[in-house]
Amino acid sequence: MTDRPYKLRLEGLEPARFLSRYWQKKPALYRQILPGFESPLSPEELAGLACEPDVESRLVQGPPEGPWTLSQGPFSESRFADLPERDWTLLVQDVDKHLPALARILDSFDFLPRWRMDDLMISYAVNGGSVGPHVDAYDVFLLQARGTRRWAIDPEPADLSRRDDCELDVLRHFQAREEWLLEPGDMLYLPPGVAHFGLAGPDCMTFSVGLRAPDTAGMISDFSEFVTQQLPEGHRYADPDLELDEAGPRLHPKAIHRLRDLFSTLLERDNEELADWFGRFITEPKPWLRAEPDPGDGSHEALNQALAAGRTPELRSDILAIWREGPDGRPHVFVDGDMEVWDRGCEATLDHLLSRQPFPADFDPGAVGRKLISVWLDKGRLEWTDEND
Repeated sequence: MTDRPYKLRLEGLEPARFLSRYWQKKPALYRQILPGFESPLSPEELAGLACEPDVESRLVQGPPEGPWTLSQGPFSESRFADLPERDWTLLVQDVDKHLPALARILDSFDFLPRWRMDDLMISYAVNGGSVGPHVDAYDVFLLQARGTRRWAIDPEPADLSRRDDCELDVLRHFQAREEWLLEPGDMLYLPPGVAHFGLAGPDCMTFSVGLRAPDTAGMISDFSEFVTQQLPEGHRYADPDLELDEAGPRLHPKAIHRLRDLFSTLLERDNEELADWFGRFITEPKPWLRAEPDPGDGSHEALNQALAAGRTPELRSDILAIWREGPDGRPHVFVDGDMEVWDRGCEATLDHLLSRQPFPADFDPGAVGRKLISVWLDKGRLEWTDEND
């Protein structure tokens, strides 16, 4: 695979129409949304990734009717050499974080909120390979990159019970309502809750663009910890309005009312505080994907020379960053779970950097924008790309 950026132009997908008609409403099939598309990654290169210790990978084996077995990576090269000719699938998560050139595929979905983008998962399967019929709790775009895969779906499954004869979270009963055979360049969008069953033809590779959908339990847990950290030391339940009728072994309703009032007061946060918490929460990376700093030269002289030469600073693909306007108009920037507050004047620079879009030829970051670029180069968050990339 080459190291060149690999941005896709999605032919025939009208963002406004897609969001109003399909997004989280119903599946959408796009034929030849990428005419002539060929995977920039070979099956051998994908298998090589699955052998790396810091890469999340899985191997699923089993006939089309099941049951299926699951193995977790990393894998040895000999494991792939011993695989049968059919009925297995290799899945590798977060390929965009490990191969920056492929992060451009996620950039192609820039009609969605940046914080919603999760990862690019790539699967390779031989004839009959499958992970069984299942339901996802998030949106997914399934782009066929090599070979063919037949997708069957049930938009509103009546029975969500799981099989107990295999290691995967597979539906016990699945009834196909629609079926399509996807070829290279075709793409299927599935909203959450749609039961789907993919069955691979020979030499099949599928790119899955997954969207982030933070679960409510996880958000409440993290937000509760955030609230707890804000409490003054020694904060406790109090009942200065205690009355005689509350005496004795019975838990009185008045105590429960006080608890409700206490919790309501503690959890009540204005939108500014809530937004700053959520920005940190939603940019927190998986522990094994936390970026290692690779400091660059952010000096004034080096920065000016690079910009004059038509080079563009670009956010590393393994760093998640978003920003919002704070109450005083200053940008609040969230990077890998941390927050920075910058002076006004760098908003356009942030928009280009965090959307991973190149600067226009006549773009001037301004004093604050240049300072931000310089600091982020020194912290290893940015890397230079040439204009002709």
